[in-house]
Amino acid sequence: VRKRVGPPASKRVLCIRARAGAMAALPRRLYEEGFAGWDISYAGILTDCMILVVGLLCAGLVYRSYKDTWSSIEVLSASFVMFAALEGVGYGCGGAAHYMLAGYHQDGGVMSKEWGVGNWQWMMPWTVAMVLTPIAAALGFSTALTYGGVGVNCSRISKAIGVVVSIWELVMCIVSVDKSGTVATFWALLTSTLSMCVIFRNRAESLSLCLQATGYVSRIVGYGVLMTAPPSCKGMDVVAIETQTGTFFRKAESSCLYPKEFNQNAIFHVFIALSLVLIFISIDMKLTKDREAAYASMLTRSYQNAGSNTRCCGIV
Repeated sequence: VRKRVGPPASKRVLCIRARAGAMAALPRRLYEEGFAGWDISYAGILTDCMILVVGLLCAGLVYRSYKDTWSSIEVLSASFVMFAALEGVGYGCGGAAHYMLAGYHQDGGVMSKEWGVGNWQWMMPWTVAMVLTPIAAALGFSTALTYGGVGVNCSRISKAIGVVVSIWELVMCIVSVDKSGTVATFWALLTSTLSMCVIFRNRAESLSLCLQATGYVSRIVGYGVLMTAPPSCKGMDVVAIETQTGTFFRKAESSCLYPKEFNQNAIFHVFIALSLVLIFISIDMKLTKDREAAYASMLTRSYQNAGSNTRCCGIV
């Protein structure tokens, strides 16, 4: 009987250690490392792009129709144009960030949350989104204030607070990106609620007012869906597994109220896009009505002036 001769015990130990080191160097993908709480679904990305298109389209239509009537940037049409444009660009940048994260995930990469380290490039569009959306929320509130006939001082105060929130989000994106977006979300919910109250304060019953109020209610419902989603819907239920090569993570078994293919973020985006459309239609109706009233008033004055010019010494 021939005895099989293998490598010495010291060499076997070295081989085992080398294999363990190689396994430790590989990406630990039993769970999406670093992606917990960050949406990488294509439904969320596509609906972000939908808000971008809807916002820019609504802003462009109002700008083309009413830019000649701008006496200042605080008129109703100017406030809405800035609101819709910044809202669209902000969510579009957010969609770009999520698209980059989805690309890292698909390629087997690990999400980085430190500037200049690893896959950090997604943080650039995300920071732009976090800077723009609080200002857009303030402009949305300013639009409601102008629509409701409230003084410009309240509008200026809301814009100043929006800038402060924007600076805060910029700092969070630089210092701790995981904490970004929280204050901006609460600020947007607050401005939407106050906007609805301002609209309801106007007791005049009209289709334009109802559409305006419905638009802000849609925003409130969207933020409610986003903020009340349980951790299981955000991919934050994880279980740590200790092994010889290190700590691995896997997703815990849990149920979510929303389907994975169209999660709470996608539903939230749909409500935001719907709100932009409703507010756009409302403002267009009001501006058209105001323009017609101004034209009728101009005609009345011209007829009166023409009638007075036909008089001579009080005799027609």
